[in-house]
Amino acid sequence: MEKPLSASIYVCDLPTDITQDSLFKVFNTIGPTASIRICRDDVNGSCLGYAHISFHNFKDAKFVLENSNDIRIEGKVCRFLHSQIPPSFSKSGVFINNLDPKVGNKQLFDIFSEFGNIIFCKVARDKNNVSKGHGFVHFDSITSGQRAIKMLNGSTIGSKKVYVGAYMKKSPREKRVEKPTSRSLKGQNLYFKGIGSSVTEEQLQKEFSPFGLIRSLKIALDEKGLSKGFGYVSFSTAEEARRAIKELNGAKILEGCVKPLYVAEHKTKDERSSSSSNQKPQSSQSRTPFE
Repeated sequence: MEKPLSASIYVCDLPTDITQDSLFKVFNTIGPTASIRICRDDVNGSCLGYAHISFHNFKDAKFVLENSNDIRIEGKVCRFLHSQIPPSFSKSGVFINNLDPKVGNKQLFDIFSEFGNIIFCKVARDKNNVSKGHGFVHFDSITSGQRAIKMLNGSTIGSKKVYVGAYMKKSPREKRVEKPTSRSLKGQNLYFKGIGSSVTEEQLQKEFSPFGLIRSLKIALDEKGLSKGFGYVSFSTAEEARRAIKELNGAKILEGCVKPLYVAEHKTKDERSSSSSNQKPQSSQSRTPFE
């Protein structure tokens, strides 16, 4: 048995109506507990199936992990995991976008648990507890995350078709959309413009999705939340992005628009400056999509 790095554990597969008192009675017989936190649905308050238990002593957490088959919680055998984040945590996670606002943590957990053991599941919400339209699920194995992406990307959850892709930390996600610096990301990110104020991200998902796996898509908004008429889309490969440019650039006028959709490779500010300095002066020079 691998030693836990702390005196804390996760207990999984709990009943949805489990109480903190019930867990206290079970674990306090093993050793004094420092804290017990049940992970609950943000909307209805029901248990999401797991809780975080902290003991005062390292040996008590170790005892639980080594004797998990003998520990019953309301007559049920549950799973126990180390509380420290495993090395594969970020690689085994998935990002879900375009979620129906009515979808909560519990429904997301139930859907994704079919593909493996979940160690973290959350629908992102704002300060008013309103869904932001995206969420995160982390499994205890990379294979489970890959299987979930393969089976659920493009499926319908609630009333909306969702994007399910590999989880990336915030800074890599930003680089992937705005500042592609490595050769592996070159050409995957596109810029589009010529969209009317009524065009939605869901509508654009339908236009771009036939050409490959969309990692992210965003319409730029002003301070009032209104469309600026342009945005960005990132594909999983440069080849998919090239197909989208070839088929969509100047070839289609979207509903509610007056000009054909413009689609081109997204270049960073440095790349645009370098390209401009290498060109000979011309009497009439076209502006870049960002200027």
